[in-house]
Amino acid sequence: MKSHLRNTFRDAERIREVVLVLVNEGLGYFVDKMKLRWHLPLHKNIQLYQFTQKDYIPLEVRLRRSMEKLGGAYIKLGQLLSIRPDLVPLAYCKEFSKLQDQVPSFPFSEAKQSVEKELGKPLKEVFSSFEEKPLGSASVGQVHRATLHEGTQVVVKVQRPHIQEIFAEDIDILYYLFGKLDKYYHYENFSPLIILQEFERYTKKELDYRFERRNLELFGLAFQHAPLIKIPRVYSSLSTTSILVMEHVEGKKLSDLLASKTVFPRKQIAQQLVETALQQVFASDVFHADLHPGNILILPKGKIALLDFGIVGSLDAELRSKGIDLFLALLEKDVQGVVNALVRMGEVHEDTDLEALKRDAHDILMRWYGTTLSEVRVTSMLHHLFDACLARHVSLPVDMILLGKALVTVEATCAQLDPDFDFVSIAKPYLTQFLKQKIKKSVQPQHLLKEALQLKDTLKAVPREMLSVLDTIQKGKLNVAVAKEEVTHLTQEMDRSSNRLAFSMIIASLIVGGALLMQTDIEPYLWGMPLFALLCFSGASIISLFLILSIFKEGRWSKLR
Repeated sequence: MKSHLRNTFRDAERIREVVLVLVNEGLGYFVDKMKLRWHLPLHKNIQLYQFTQKDYIPLEVRLRRSMEKLGGAYIKLGQLLSIRPDLVPLAYCKEFSKLQDQVPSFPFSEAKQSVEKELGKPLKEVFSSFEEKPLGSASVGQVHRATLHEGTQVVVKVQRPHIQEIFAEDIDILYYLFGKLDKYYHYENFSPLIILQEFERYTKKELDYRFERRNLELFGLAFQHAPLIKIPRVYSSLSTTSILVMEHVEGKKLSDLLASKTVFPRKQIAQQLVETALQQVFASDVFHADLHPGNILILPKGKIALLDFGIVGSLDAELRSKGIDLFLALLEKDVQGVVNALVRMGEVHEDTDLEALKRDAHDILMRWYGTTLSEVRVTSMLHHLFDACLARHVSLPVDMILLGKALVTVEATCAQLDPDFDFVSIAKPYLTQFLKQKIKKSVQPQHLLKEALQLKDTLKAVPREMLSVLDTIQKGKLNVAVAKEEVTHLTQEMDRSSNRLAFSMIIASLIVGGALLMQTDIEPYLWGMPLFALLCFSGASIISLFLILSIFKEGRWSKLR
């Protein structure tokens, strides 16, 4: 944690501004409790009632208004929290989602200077034209339209001058404020410093355009053969940490079309959006986590273009599989299955209350009990479940939170396009295909052998772990009267038993795998049977023979009879 402010005078002025905004927005009670009143200007006549608690205005509303007034890093902090129900309760997420990052543009002369400095060339050497009026402006940067010398239309994303220093100053102040908040307020499910540390990591990516450039390149490769999806090309040789040059895509923003009540193929676009999102989740390593109408362009012939790749998630095979298990449990309204999936993908702590989480999951699922799947906002349940995990102290992976955010956003966008939209009916074929691949992979001989060997190693470790525990007890305050010879004999017996159990499971796995492979058409064949199936049966026979011989050798056979 940062312990001091870098620029005393400048930071003192900004802290005074922050504290004054908090008081004016009804947060004076917290200012007083955190002993921040001394930062207020002396000439301000602040009444005592402004330091009393105002419960009639929801706290999340007062915080959102404060962020809007303070702007910059504070708006970005709110926007991060709006997509992170693992960090703050769902009510705060919903309120912070109203934050709009709209600020006046900075002068073209400064944009020109930044581009020329980053590229090391005069503007005219790189672009044949460069529009002075920006297409849009936000707290981090603004976008200009330009043309390359070969005639290609591009957009140039230019970072605001000194924005990194400005954000660093605000983060410095936030560490100071959140340090006090952490000291005076210990909510059971609220950790101010963890939130701020996550925000600092988020901001570093936001202020380094190389991350967005890499995301554009990844999505471009993933959708290069998709006929109805357009990903803008990125010009890596012209892009730096603070300049991003992309292909300009001519189209109409979905948000503008929805606002204007224009007639366009709504159902077709909704279908295409969901299929695009599911393809990212099931078939790609990365997914766009913020597909709201403002980030979608509608092109001719039902084609869509995706914009703004700042919020992107990534799923490995294991996490993707666990996410599918959760989704299937939701569709089947299986409360225990939902809890099991959340625990497997997350991390439980000493104060985790799984019984309470199960009750929460039951209540969430029962809200939709008796409704048809087409009427269920399945992805909305994800957000409520993530909120329950926060309350019950189950930590979930960030990318799983982003996946929930991605699906919630897509489903909400599709609901605007088509009120009768059925997310589940489109998602089911993708789930079915994924499960088929998962089952097929699980019966492959190399997979079965790998799982069996892992199980054998785990079982073999049990005697060693038990001996270690017993040794720890003997050295500690608790004295256990167990002779060393007895412990050694016990561990030897457990070692033999675990080995036999492991070999038995390997034999069973090979037999089941062989039986399943007999039902497939996997080549090559031998004696009219799949070769892999014969290998499984042969391996099971050989291991069984060795197991029987070892039992005979140890003189146990007579006892077993």
